[in-house]
Amino acid sequence: VDGKGIAGVERFFDQRLREEPEPLRLSLDLRVQAAVREVLSAAIPDFNGIGGAGAVMDVRTGELLAMVSLPDYDAADVGTATQEQRFNRVTVGVFEPGSTFKLLTAAMALDSGSVNLWGGYDASRPLRIGRFTINDFRGKHRWLSVPEIITYSSNIGAAQMAMGVGPAGQRAFMQRMGMLSRVPVELPETALPLVPSERSWKEASTLTIGFGQGIAVTPLHVVTGVTALVNGGILLRPTILAPEPGAAPRHGTRVIRQETSETIRRLMRLVVTDGSAKESEVPGYFVGGKTGTAQKTAGGRGYVQNARVAA
Repeated sequence: VDGKGIAGVERFFDQRLREEPEPLRLSLDLRVQAAVREVLSAAIPDFNGIGGAGAVMDVRTGELLAMVSLPDYDAADVGTATQEQRFNRVTVGVFEPGSTFKLLTAAMALDSGSVNLWGGYDASRPLRIGRFTINDFRGKHRWLSVPEIITYSSNIGAAQMAMGVGPAGQRAFMQRMGMLSRVPVELPETALPLVPSERSWKEASTLTIGFGQGIAVTPLHVVTGVTALVNGGILLRPTILAPEPGAAPRHGTRVIRQETSETIRRLMRLVVTDGSAKESEVPGYFVGGKTGTAQKTAGGRGYVQNARVAA
């Protein structure tokens, strides 16, 4: 009513939009945005979900081409929107990422040299740490190579891979990948990840974070991190702004070697051809991916039975 932005892009760029006559051009592509929303709308009932989030990012530039959080609302009638509809799950919803985080673990281990591509770990029996037991879902019950750990999504293998780097090395890598701070995107609504303190980041944390539990991040954290894993190893600041005509290419920070990035792309391809993401194969494209399923947490009071986050 008063011409002041109250949320999202309009709030972040409020002064710019009120004082400067030039239009603000976003990176969002309406066609991609509409397609993501359509697919997400169909997926939520398929998984009996209460909501969903999806984002598409250009790995070369960090530009977000789509960002969808459902349920949503009519922006022309924001007054009737509920808190649930206003909640941006992409940038504010923090969830345990589950097995999607195994890509980070593999990149960390391969880049540090603690294991090579043809190395592996014994996944023939569960791992026990204190009163906890780490199992595999439909495990192979044998020694697994690194490609097999990612393809078959072995918790046991990923935990041992993380332990090969150790707590200090893992924490330093996660910090380098931006997993311990807010995602620096041009929106006022961003959440801090939930992570163990440096003092409590011990062996148990390292094992569980290795397969995506014991840490909670936003979907945009995962998308931004994986972008660096596949684009040659450069972590880019995500943006919802389109570049100005003639602007110089954006520069990021190298977080892994280019050779490691090439390996991760091949491992992601295996997940689609031989692993848990076969349904995402598209003729004519070399699709790569990683699926994940995590139990929902109950606000620090353990896990909710039969409630999952699917990625």
